[in-house]
Amino acid sequence: MQKLLILDLDGTFEEGFRAQLEVFSSVQGPSESLTPGGLSANLDLLEQYRQWQVRYASLENMFRALVHSDPDQVTNSSSRRDAQLACSVAAETVKKSFNQWLDDCEEFKDIRDRILSYGQGYQIRIRTNSVWLQRQVWEQWEVLRKAEADVCLVKRDYHVKARPPRKPGPVRILVIFGHATDLQNFDQDRQVLEAKAQAAGAIITWEKAPAPVSFNAKLREGHWDMLFFSGHSASTKDGKRCDIQLTQSDQLQIPDFRYAMRDAANNGLRLALFNSCDGVGLMHQLMTEEGIALPNLVFMREKLPDAISPQFLGYFLESFTAGKSLCASVREAQGKLHDDWEKDYPCASWLPVAAVNPSEPNLTWQHLGDPPPSDRTQWRKRIVRQTLFLVGASLLTGAGVWGVRGTGALFPLEAKTYDWTLQVRPKGEKDDRILIITIDQADKEFQDRQGWIRNEVEPGTRRSLAGQALSELLKQLEPAAVIGLDILRPIPAQEDYPPLAAQLAGNDQVIGICADEGGGDASTPPMPELKISQVGFSDVAPDTLSAVQADGRLIHKGKVRRYLFQAKFGLKTSCLPSDQIKKLNQAKNQRDSCAKGRNREDYALSFGLKVVQNYFAQENSVFDWEKVCAGSFQLETDDANFTDELQQEQGFYRFLKDPGGSSPAQGGAQMLLDFTRRSSSSQAAITQLATAIPLRAVFADNFKPESVRDKIVLIGVSQPRADDFLTPFSKTDAEAIPGVYLHAHGIVQMLNILEGKQPLLRFTSLETEIILVFILAIAGGAVSLGMTGPKRLLALGGGGLLIVASYGAMFFGVGVIVPLVPGLLAFGGTAVLVIGAKKVWQFKPLMHNLKPSLR
Repeated sequence: MQKLLILDLDGTFEEGFRAQLEVFSSVQGPSESLTPGGLSANLDLLEQYRQWQVRYASLENMFRALVHSDPDQVTNSSSRRDAQLACSVAAETVKKSFNQWLDDCEEFKDIRDRILSYGQGYQIRIRTNSVWLQRQVWEQWEVLRKAEADVCLVKRDYHVKARPPRKPGPVRILVIFGHATDLQNFDQDRQVLEAKAQAAGAIITWEKAPAPVSFNAKLREGHWDMLFFSGHSASTKDGKRCDIQLTQSDQLQIPDFRYAMRDAANNGLRLALFNSCDGVGLMHQLMTEEGIALPNLVFMREKLPDAISPQFLGYFLESFTAGKSLCASVREAQGKLHDDWEKDYPCASWLPVAAVNPSEPNLTWQHLGDPPPSDRTQWRKRIVRQTLFLVGASLLTGAGVWGVRGTGALFPLEAKTYDWTLQVRPKGEKDDRILIITIDQADKEFQDRQGWIRNEVEPGTRRSLAGQALSELLKQLEPAAVIGLDILRPIPAQEDYPPLAAQLAGNDQVIGICADEGGGDASTPPMPELKISQVGFSDVAPDTLSAVQADGRLIHKGKVRRYLFQAKFGLKTSCLPSDQIKKLNQAKNQRDSCAKGRNREDYALSFGLKVVQNYFAQENSVFDWEKVCAGSFQLETDDANFTDELQQEQGFYRFLKDPGGSSPAQGGAQMLLDFTRRSSSSQAAITQLATAIPLRAVFADNFKPESVRDKIVLIGVSQPRADDFLTPFSKTDAEAIPGVYLHAHGIVQMLNILEGKQPLLRFTSLETEIILVFILAIAGGAVSLGMTGPKRLLALGGGGLLIVASYGAMFFGVGVIVPLVPGLLAFGGTAVLVIGAKKVWQFKPLMHNLKPSLR
């Protein structure tokens, strides 16, 4: 294996350079040693190089004469000999000073000795950002020349760029002939390319003096492996910029075709060879710009004589197509130029320079094209092996995650993720269709001062709302569309406040509640004066059940994330009329008559759904009860519906043991509550969904009954009680909310769904969940295949979280709940499994090497 030496030099000729030599076992092998050092300031060398540049540039006219004039006349010219001699003397001065600087500098001695210790045949990369140090002829350092080292340049500020998989087929070369006064040498370049590259199986596309638009189009349209430019170019003195001449009138700088080069690099361009003058500026722009980051570049240090262009190309391609590396091919071409052409063209061997991106593998002709059959076979086997392992690891991880989910262990985490999703959404506006009238201790005292008698429920406990107070309230709220009373009043109004009985008998605005609470003695009937069509149950289905009071009533301490809108109760319930219960008793052994096993007469509707139904009735829109029977709530005037009912076997409720305890959740239809945040504080985020006023404010002088016209008015107790409800926004038990706010959220959500203002939140099907989890498992494994090191693994974790959160947010935006937690666990689990397997694969060769010493 060829050793790799990287000589890092940071500084200037004015102040000197900090030096460091790092040695690697191979081009892509591990680091073996690190040697620090330095180089002293050397302005004399810099000045000598500039003087040589002037001498070399003066030969340009002579080079043209060698091509176009009579050879005998040129050979006998004394001026030619004088110019050549002056250039050679200047070159020898530069070479001698350069060697002396590197050999005599005490700070550089350790690095020089280390280089000498590696013998011959290594590759050395000179890594520096100093343009003048890059111009120095490192190949002429005797240490490297005698070692026959492959020398190339590297920029210190390079970019690592992901390269796309190469399209199968032969090497594809784009050849650009720029404008020149003499096209003879371009024809020679073409002959060389045909003789060497085309003979090696390359497909060559030719473009002569293209306009900038055509040049850019050509760069973009093909999947080029190599770009060859022959023509005129020139770099600025500081080497930061280089211009190329396309046509007689079109001279381009790199920024002029930056995006075309970026597209070419993204499409697989691996090598650019600029057979043109003074191209050091190309390296600074083509190899360091993040969007391009060209992997490999060959350019000319100084002005390129026309006659040398095809000669270098021929020498280079002869070695390169024979399988030599890029740097070795340039070194061999330099040697041939020295032997064959420097008699007439001094310093011709100094011109070609190779520059590489250190993150790229050593480039050969085979790397440009299809791999050799044996390599291709191994590559295919490796891909098949990795794919099979990736699929197996994904299936194993996915099955493990699904198994854990099946125990219900993931429910708390999935539920909290759903809560967090609701909490981070933008704030919503208050809903002006609803007014909430609350009753607290101050309102109870207000009623007592008014002489409104609040009957006792039990010794020491009085009702929150007096019959007379309700009667007066109904008068004030007469303009409202619907009045929802979220207060249990099982006693006849005649016994409480006789005028109220007459008011209720002829008032279709009022919707009352009943409470099944598990049926039997715990069940609470509605107000007797209300028709069954004006009664809905107030039961909810919290996700867990903490305790049951001595009287049988439930204490809901689990968070409420679902809203029941239809439920099937037992035969002892008070939420169905007695004649209906009688029918149920008679037909209890018969199947329901509806297609989905549902008979609407067997099912009670919720308080919230009754309010919504009556509200739309005011607008001459009614429910299609035939579709209700089939399990779909629709308005005759709208297409919105509740077709996707949440059942206990869906989403993260699929594996929850006994969801909702003894609540009616198991026998009814429900929807996920889409709580919209209205405030930053936990409790206010829920309670500020609509305007709320206390009961006493309704009887204040400034209250105007017209303010509630066509609105839904909900009346409920706001004083904290033991049976208040926790929501996704509740952080402690103290942040529980009264039931009236919970019903308000359900009502607003149903109104919006039926009016087409928001989608119904629903889970994906079981099949879709499994597919999504499996896809994320594969994604985690695929990404981790190329990840090494703690920083990259940290990036993998953050990237995985971002990917899963992004796809979750995307689906949530259209009302679909996807398995975020199982997906993230599958992503991370497969990644860990793949990384662990990679460690094992790396450990096996190490153990194999240690076996002899362990015997």
